Amino acid sequence: MTAIGLVLFMSAAAGADDAWLEVRNSASCPAQHLAERIAERIVGERNGALKAQVELHSEAGAIAAALRISRGAETMGEKSLVAPTCDEALAAVAAVVALALSHPRESPFRAGDRIEDSSRPALGPTAARAVSAPLPEAEPSPTARRSARPVPRSKPRRSASFERDALTPTSESHPLEVRFVGAAGVDVGTLAEPTAVLGAGTRAGGVWGELRGFAWHGLPSTREEVSLTTERTRADFLALTLDYCHGLDRARWLGLCAGVETSVSRTWWLRQAAEQPVREEERLEPTFGPLLSAAFAYRAARWVPELDVSLRLPLPEATGLSKPRFRAAIGAALPF
Repeated sequence: MTAIGLVLFMSAAAGADDAWLEVRNSASCPAQHLAERIAERIVGERNGALKAQVELHSEAGAIAAALRISRGAETMGEKSLVAPTCDEALAAVAAVVALALSHPRESPFRAGDRIEDSSRPALGPTAARAVSAPLPEAEPSPTARRSARPVPRSKPRRSASFERDALTPTSESHPLEVRFVGAAGVDVGTLAEPTAVLGAGTRAGGVWGELRGFAWHGLPSTREEVSLTTERTRADFLALTLDYCHGLDRARWLGLCAGVETSVSRTWWLRQAAEQPVREEERLEPTFGPLLSAAFAYRAARWVPELDVSLRLPLPEATGLSKPRFRAAIGAALPF
């Protein structure tokens, strides 16, 4: 063998009548047993219609191999391999050629793959040649997978503007939605005693926030006192709220809301003293005030469960300062 390009014609067994392997070796690598190494790795039977051409040469302190698989005059595929030593280069060549010549199973290698030792610097353009066509298909053996593993392609780097845009919510990520909301809870401060409440309303929102409108009914409560005089009291109320909520996180699971509430409380008294006629009295008491709320919603569910905690601030009235009102309710937002 000489360093100027000795051409060797080999076969899978000595004395075969068809030369299916051609080796040009200018790297002085011990390639005389390459045909046997390829034959050992072939899966199934060798495709007799295909021929392999291997060119070995030294470049930048490494061994580069150029492979070509052909059927007659037609080139079926080409591949470039780079390895630090002759033994590693021959092992990779044997694995790839065996996969290409195996019949009829499918090869995992595709056009554009390169097998390269990542511990060494990249070689010149002659060491990595463009692939003009895919190799014939065949399935690799376990030995071939270990000795010829494709180098994974690096993922493209994302620019800073791309990352910033990905984190910025848009109208497409949170489209406008309208939902019906039903809720139940407890109210403290509107009436003399804590009151169970039922509420219903709608909310419309998107990436910019959420507008909510609710109607609340404080269920009637009755109280009776008996002494020298029998006194029975019954009270309920109706409240309307309108507020705007802004999400504190991108998913809008937590939002702070501000708005107004107006309500009308109705109280009915019945008094009866001994040997006195029954007296009945009814009074309506309207109120109005600013409203602050915190809304917690699990928006990953189709029927969005939510917890709403609100505080109506006191305002000066003709009889003095009105009382603050606290309300907590849990409900679900249903899509229309």
